[in-house]
Amino acid sequence: MKPTRLILLTLALASTFTHAQDGVRYFQLLTPGENGEPPYDESIALWVAGDSAGGTQFAGSEGTHSAYGNLFAVVRPDGLIHATWNYEIEGVGQSEEQLLKLDGDTLYLGEGELEERGPGQMVLKDPAKVVFERALKEIKMSEPAIDSEEAAPVAAALKEAIAKLAGAPVELEGGLRLTQGWVRFVGFVKPAEGAEVKDETFAANLGSEFQIQLKKDGEKGWKLIRHGFRGAEGYFEIEEASEDFESAPWPLEEELYVP
Repeated sequence: MKPTRLILLTLALASTFTHAQDGVRYFQLLTPGENGEPPYDESIALWVAGDSAGGTQFAGSEGTHSAYGNLFAVVRPDGLIHATWNYEIEGVGQSEEQLLKLDGDTLYLGEGELEERGPGQMVLKDPAKVVFERALKEIKMSEPAIDSEEAAPVAAALKEAIAKLAGAPVELEGGLRLTQGWVRFVGFVKPAEGAEVKDETFAANLGSEFQIQLKKDGEKGWKLIRHGFRGAEGYFEIEEASEDFESAPWPLEEELYVP
């Protein structure tokens, strides 16, 4: 979404969340700012399994303080999702009771009066009076197997881009994400049979997990945006391909633990 959020996600989540995204859906609402101000961004990554649910939630706008944290939830018999959002804002932990309603490709974030039950703990004063008007629309993302027919064109583009970095043809083992004209690969790279990696830095890190992001560039194909190996501290040491930073769609970066 924004450079600051990308960095936070890479640092904070890489060691605690897995790459398993089965059942995770992504929803977002951008409310235009006034007088040239940036839009207000509300985004939720949500999984639902039976009567359990969870995910992450972000709220804020560029240049202002933003809130980000985990959702812990249950699905009520009436289908509403009863959630607690534990988040940090300006380095301070807070929590907020929420009601969510999932309807097709729309997630409604319930609005109602909140009251403080304890330090930093906000609860709904009257849950029966919550209204569902704030609609977050789903952002589609696919994760095809890298050796599938669906992934073949983008897998070829990834191999070409990585081969230029490594100085040799390569084979890939890992996972893909495709959304909004972007692709991300996370996994391991090895030289193709009989090939020798010429780039010294790349060769020295071949045993480490690798990440690369490409963006669709019109009829030109795919453009390299960023890449990097996972370092000893557990997060990816990302290198930007150009000085012009391009923020990836946030589902490309979000990592969740799904029970």
